[in-house]
Amino acid sequence: MSAANPERTYALVVGIERYDAGKDWNLDGPASDAARFVSWLSNRGVPAGQMAVFLSPLAGTPPLPPGVGVSPARREQVTEAITRTLSSWRGDLLWLFWAGHGMLTRDDHLRLFYADASTEDKRNLDMQSLLTTLRSDTYSGFPLQVGLVDACQTYADRLQLATTLPAETFPCGQPLPGREQFVMYAASAGQLAANLGGARSGLFSQVIMEELAKAGSNDWPPSMDRIAAQVDRRFTQLRAVGHAEQTPTSFRWRPWTGGERILGETVPGPAATAPASARRPASGPVVRELVDRLLDLEVVADPLNRAAIVRRLRKGLATSIRYDAAGRVHVVNIITRCLDFPGGLAELIEAVKLYADPMDPALGQAESAARQLAAEAGQASWTT
Repeated sequence: MSAANPERTYALVVGIERYDAGKDWNLDGPASDAARFVSWLSNRGVPAGQMAVFLSPLAGTPPLPPGVGVSPARREQVTEAITRTLSSWRGDLLWLFWAGHGMLTRDDHLRLFYADASTEDKRNLDMQSLLTTLRSDTYSGFPLQVGLVDACQTYADRLQLATTLPAETFPCGQPLPGREQFVMYAASAGQLAANLGGARSGLFSQVIMEELAKAGSNDWPPSMDRIAAQVDRRFTQLRAVGHAEQTPTSFRWRPWTGGERILGETVPGPAATAPASARRPASGPVVRELVDRLLDLEVVADPLNRAAIVRRLRKGLATSIRYDAAGRVHVVNIITRCLDFPGGLAELIEAVKLYADPMDPALGQAESAARQLAAEAGQASWTT
């Protein structure tokens, strides 16, 4: 990323532990993670008055640097800051940090819930809408933008919500050339983001803060590609020993280099793959069992639906699967490639579940076969 000056850096920071939806939604950690991020910004020279901080903690407000103001992380306050305060700021760099509950819609829009989200009115921020408007002339003040989002990306359809999610987009001006965005997410599509209540931190936030703390003091912002590579390696190691199930992802927008890229694994190549000791060859019978069980599902047997399922996978995985007109060969190619990516089989099953009839017994059989293959191949199991 291009260079910036900490004194011309601004930040929007949100950490939500308590929701109007009730204690079942409570999280112990996001507000503390947000406060730690604010302290890191302050230590790097970002002025206190240039940070808009919104916290809804379970207990008292966690310690913040002198001069940093804090407001509740409710819809009115946060949207007011985005639509009025951010649009008036002018600087080199904008940081976004959000920790709390989130979910993914059918059209792959990440929704992040405000603190005043209730069971009847699940007020939420559309992350894709925010990123789009930040690239427009409505927010001309920030050529560089970096985001860190510690939230789940489970699909709303899977949760069988009693009410639909309210939709609200941000006003967007004309696209501006030269905008650069880099956003890291705690999990891949369909995955949960682990929260470590005992440590009062999200697993992703804990790792990202450790890596940011290691970054050299001369670079601002830190090399996010290098940070992403380290985070990817850390989570590869955690998954290999069963201490993590999520796979962080990243999003980059660079219009002058071909538009957006969504990276399932932040850095390709040997450094980002599972350690050899954790990867074992899968036996033919177990692979064939999964192939058969997947083909028992109409949505997988149908080539058009199968293509839609593949498109749901992270881009680095989906775009590397070789297509074959023969359905069985194509399914073998899909499974084989999923074995090369940490959490790939779990991601495949999550994508299949979006299209398959949840009452179809073949779905449970396919998931059972996938779990068996994942265990044999040394891939971490997953929670559904």
